[in-house]
Amino acid sequence: MARTTTLPTKNFPSNASSGSTPATVGSPSWTYGAWVERVASASTDLYLVALGFGQLSAGQFQVQVGIGAVSSEVPIGTFRFHLTNSGTDDLPQVYALPAALLIPSGSRLVFRVAENGTTGTYHVLLHYVENLDSDNVHSGTPTCLPNAASASNLAGSGTDWAPSAWLELSASLADSIDVYGLTWGIGGGPNNLHLEWDIGVGASSSEVVVTTLRSSKNENNGGNIQIAMLPAFLPIAAGERVSVRIRKGGTDTANWVPALLAYTPTAVPRPMLVHPGMTGRMAELSGGMRA
Repeated sequence: MARTTTLPTKNFPSNASSGSTPATVGSPSWTYGAWVERVASASTDLYLVALGFGQLSAGQFQVQVGIGAVSSEVPIGTFRFHLTNSGTDDLPQVYALPAALLIPSGSRLVFRVAENGTTGTYHVLLHYVENLDSDNVHSGTPTCLPNAASASNLAGSGTDWAPSAWLELSASLADSIDVYGLTWGIGGGPNNLHLEWDIGVGASSSEVVVTTLRSSKNENNGGNIQIAMLPAFLPIAAGERVSVRIRKGGTDTANWVPALLAYTPTAVPRPMLVHPGMTGRMAELSGGMRA
């Protein structure tokens, strides 16, 4: 199983600033703007490996990548982010995909953006490798929970490092998913603290923690995308109820807005790395091996 490559990473647009042909969002909120073309026709198989960002607008937003002719574009992946502040002191940023996404030879490659507002402008670079010789490729579709909707508020506990209530992200998954991370934000609230996110499955009041992501919160005036990534895919079966909760330092009870990041359905054409915390039935569902 090869998870490395010696092939170079390239980007669209090349030899141009990230402001080349930015995307604007639609109206009302969470309406995608027009597709922006990055490649008219791929000369060979391309594998999308990362998204690069220049200027961004603060808040919750999604970048959707698609292929297809003009007016016939088909989405092949949706990537969710939360930017606490639009300050540019910490930008540009590069977000590496947990697994490469195939763009077949001959495809027209495009992207578009939606947000929880109506005025944002987004400068996005698409980083790729030609004819990737690694098998770190996922044949599923990148998605998120919630999708094209604002995340619900989750109030932090007023007790230092006590867990919050659970926030339901899906009452029942329509498809199995491979979770790879979580993006989150907070409007104002505390600065410079450590925090943990629990991802749980199960009925209300009977949630079972399947993994925990550790992160931190810095100052509110930075331009950082808030995201926490798992070291390997976490499979969750169709039909499961999925929830999250937060623990943090301090006693501030400000609202947090989390969104889960995943690929769906589970369709990895290689022995999949299973998160070390998974045992028994959940590990069997992945069809994979231990990391």
